[in-house]
Amino acid sequence: MKYRRFNRIKDTFHTLTDGLDVNEVKKLLKKEMPEVYSFYVARMEEPDSPVRSLRGKIRFGRKLFKIFLLELSPARRIMYVISLFIFLEAILASSLWWGFVGFVLLNLLIALELADKITSNEELSVAKDIQNSLLPNSPPSNENYDISCYSETAKSVGGDYFDFIIKENNLIIAIGDISGKGMAAAIHMVQVQALFKHILNTHPSPKEILSELNDNLINLFRPGTFFTINLASIKPDGSIQLCRAGHPPVIYFNCKENRCINLTPRGMGIGLSKNGLFNNSLEEIIITPEQGDLLIFYTDGITEAMNIYLREYGEDRFMNVIKGNASKTAAVIKSSIINSLKRFTTDAPVYDDITLIVLKKN
Repeated sequence: MKYRRFNRIKDTFHTLTDGLDVNEVKKLLKKEMPEVYSFYVARMEEPDSPVRSLRGKIRFGRKLFKIFLLELSPARRIMYVISLFIFLEAILASSLWWGFVGFVLLNLLIALELADKITSNEELSVAKDIQNSLLPNSPPSNENYDISCYSETAKSVGGDYFDFIIKENNLIIAIGDISGKGMAAAIHMVQVQALFKHILNTHPSPKEILSELNDNLINLFRPGTFFTINLASIKPDGSIQLCRAGHPPVIYFNCKENRCINLTPRGMGIGLSKNGLFNNSLEEIIITPEQGDLLIFYTDGITEAMNIYLREYGEDRFMNVIKGNASKTAAVIKSSIINSLKRFTTDAPVYDDITLIVLKKN
């Protein structure tokens, strides 16, 4: 009898801990719980009293609980409040029956919320697969450059965009970032990609492509949404025609001088202004890298990545990793950058999408 009871306890323990590891516990404590807290706090009004005082803490807790209730549907909100009253009644009256009823209601509510979450996650998983299918699996081969790339989203789907397109013996490289994160940014990213490939067929230079892209997207984006991009056209002789619209600069490592510089042709973000001002802001430059030189295209999810102390990875640390690995292949340089970034952020959540393209002149 005792042996059977021990086996039941053992089986229950294994059921509860199935698939559990230390990293999952760390993720719950350091990422998921702070994200849930931030989710509800972001929906609150400014607290009336300082949170450090007892009165302020009570008011803060009351407001936080109210926001939590309002996030539930009306029917589930009523179910939750009833179950709380039943639990209180069970405690005051020492009633096992009412305690059981309250327990059942709460678990039913959890089951309903869990079903919604699973359905949403399944839909996000499909959206992620669709988005991934629209982005390159690997960079194309090029006789002038060794190329490697990397992309990671902060959420299931993201707003970073990158592409490699061969057009009339030129290799077009695009890397961009939609403002915001998540599903809204991902939908805009698909709009950008479709328009970009259509415009590419009729406009020869990066500057003309970006001008036409702005003309179309400014009417599609909702207010406050914008898109930044670096667009490069690699010619058969290895020279690069580069245009930038509000995006972080391209880092150019000069092998002979052993130093990194920022390539920052003028240009404002797409969707912020009509074509007159936008066109006047655009500058197109041509560079001719030499053997061993590097060009690093990236989104600000790299330089603005933060560790658990809320310190940014930063451009200096980024450039030091590039310089320290410049003699290696593009793939190794890419891996060195990402590994350095992961070591810096450790258990901190990914705040923004990360995209990286490394070009090394053959």
